[in-house]
Amino acid sequence: MIDGAILYSDAEHRLHARIKSRLFRLLSDRLDDIGGLEAIVEGAIGIPPLNAPEPDIVVTDDPEGTGPVRLGSVGDPAPAPSRSLD
Repeated sequence: MIDGAILYSDAEHRLHARIKSRLFRLLSDRLDDIGGLEAIVEGAIGIPPLNAPEPDIVVTDDPEGTGPVRLGSVGDPAPAPSRSLD
């Protein structure tokens, strides 16, 4: 959801899914070595008042809890291209 509008993106085909999985594994292994950060696959980031983008991978220093990942716990998210249902 961006600015209160529900967005959709194209289906993830094998190439995208494989690259995302491999990147997640490599990134997670490296973050484990560093400590203090965790990678989450497709975790919504809460951006008040009405935004909740879901990047392929988000890195946060606060992975626990319920609801969306706190914006203050992530770096500068780069939204993926998507299309509005409007």
